[in-house]
Amino acid sequence: MSTMHTHRRAMAGFTLIEVMVVIVIAAVLMVWALPTYKNMVTQYRMTDELAQIQSDVELARSSAIRTGVDVAMCPTASPAASVPTCTGSNEWNTGWVMYTEANSTSFVTGVDTVLRAHAAFSGTDTLQSFNALQGATNPSGSVNSIVFNRMGGTASFGANETAAPNIGALTLNDANFDASTLRCLTISEVGAITVTSPQTASKNPPPCP
Repeated sequence: MSTMHTHRRAMAGFTLIEVMVVIVIAAVLMVWALPTYKNMVTQYRMTDELAQIQSDVELARSSAIRTGVDVAMCPTASPAASVPTCTGSNEWNTGWVMYTEANSTSFVTGVDTVLRAHAAFSGTDTLQSFNALQGATNPSGSVNSIVFNRMGGTASFGANETAAPNIGALTLNDANFDASTLRCLTISEVGAITVTSPQTASKNPPPCP
């Protein structure tokens, strides 16, 4: 009669000290990685938001050149309306509208044709417009509309424009106005459109106000 021998393997596991070490390491990694992740998300979001306004500004300019009719943009709080109303402010994060400027009124009327309307930003980022002398580092007025003429240029930055030569700047900030995430879209009188940030301002003028 044979005898059956059963061999039991020792149970593998972690000691309490090992578990605590792993928890501490994971906590340290989270503390280090979370701000980096949040900053990355902010950077991607703001890059996309600036690309949206840049795309529409470029479209407005090309449309004015192609059709020979002035094309304007202004901030609006009613982008979904059949005739969106320009707010007359420098807050563009509420939404904006692009339209043919048929009667030089600096706001949308029934005789104008709405080419595109953009909804408000879903988050808390702000998109504000300023007017500054070419080469200046500080804004000197607000921009409540942008009008491109058939030559693709613009000397019209709304009612508060300064003396020429000037530039219009759309400045994008996060809720904390963190300088490291600041983005700008500048427009010169000849219609040159430039994306800048504080990090690139010295290399790619005009500066970001």
